[in-house]
Amino acid sequence: MRIVTRWSFGLPRGAELLRAFDKRCDHRVNATDDESRRQMWNRAHLNALKVASLLAVADNHLFPTVTQAHADWAINLILRNIANMAQRMDGGDVGEGDSARERKLVAVLNHYRLTPVPASYKVPDEMRKANIVPTSYLSVRTSQHSAFYNHKLGSNWALRDTLRAMVEAGYLMEVKKDRLVEAYSYHGQAYRILKTPNYEAGDPKG
Repeated sequence: MRIVTRWSFGLPRGAELLRAFDKRCDHRVNATDDESRRQMWNRAHLNALKVASLLAVADNHLFPTVTQAHADWAINLILRNIANMAQRMDGGDVGEGDSARERKLVAVLNHYRLTPVPASYKVPDEMRKANIVPTSYLSVRTSQHSAFYNHKLGSNWALRDTLRAMVEAGYLMEVKKDRLVEAYSYHGQAYRILKTPNYEAGDPKG
């Protein structure tokens, strides 16, 4: 298949874009130890080539020619697909097992830190601002997620197990109950959010 452009110097622009995208994909594959993210980028360049080729055939089935417009459209489509998948992964909405549960819990924790909690949860806003999250809040926010309610011992057990793992990894720390009562008049169990994993940077998964 020929790749043409209006430029008269150097490589055709369509080929340049696809070659640059290939290098970008290689960089993203090598930039993380997260195998799920590596797989997203591993075939991205090939998928872009396929899409660009289909566009060329659709425009001229007798003499298909990949143009800059075809390459641009194909690359942007693949990037949108990767962004959507990454967002679902970050939200814990993909997969089952320990890793999916940890990702979902991390998404809930990050949302909690940034967003005021509805009054129905009965969580003092001072607690949220201090990065202290009640177990009851986490239970409600995770219980309807498949990775938790499909656990063989139930969603509550799955949550406890995930919280324990995150405490052991240094992401959370249980707050003493007398401290919660004294500072916030709160009588339930709660955890202080010390930090959350950065999966894009290759932080360990659950």
